[in-house]
Amino acid sequence: MRNEVIYIPSGDFCLETGDEICITASEEDLPHLLKEFGLYSDPVKNVLIVGGGRTTHYLQKMLHQSKIRMSIIEKDKTRCRELAERYPCTVICDDGTKQELLLEEGLEQIDAFLAISDSDEENAIISMYAKTVSRGKIITRINSMSYAELFKDIGLDGIISPQT
Repeated sequence: MRNEVIYIPSGDFCLETGDEICITASEEDLPHLLKEFGLYSDPVKNVLIVGGGRTTHYLQKMLHQSKIRMSIIEKDKTRCRELAERYPCTVICDDGTKQELLLEEGLEQIDAFLAISDSDEENAIISMYAKTVSRGKIITRINSMSYAELFKDIGLDGIISPQT
């Protein structure tokens, strides 16, 4: 995307500074592609997730298969019980917007932090906080695309949108 215009590049297209690119790759090809682009970093071993909804259910299987240790903070007691019964991970039943709780759960040392609750505003606020204290990659779920540009401009590492 360049200046709000989406391009599907052909052989004569040249990337320019400020262009945004979206890439789709198979699960097997993605690590190789990231290495080729010089974007591959140390492997993620510990993940802290705020939000125990549908996205977390999907992620859990991939993270478990990759032997990534994960902790989930979810405030809904029923969801917490479900997560704890189904998945081999740590489940904390509490409010993930509490800074003290995030620090107690190792926010400063984790490899990745995912704010993927149902609230765009909460996700953005805790991601901004996480960015100030964590050395890990910060991923933020944003449902409203009108917010995505704003949050990207304030420097959040990665934004995911289930709709797009």
